Amino acid sequence: MTGAHSHQTSTLLQDGRILVAGGSSTGSATNRTEIFDPISATFGWKAGPPLSDIRSFHTATLLAD
Repeated sequence: MTGAHSHQTSTLLQDGRILVAGGSSTGSATNRTEIFDPISATFGWKAGPPLSDIRSFHTATLLAD
């Protein structure tokens, strides 16, 4: 991941990427997201769009659409 944090969610997306969202970084909740792509030429972690609110100790559910 691009930075250390804890208490985030990790969700396996239908295309094989992994979305990591929210969590705590240096003791404060964050709205950061990161995407890990193990398949494409852009293999590795990259920043995703920020969440609308900070979240930590939350859950995430992959929806069909």
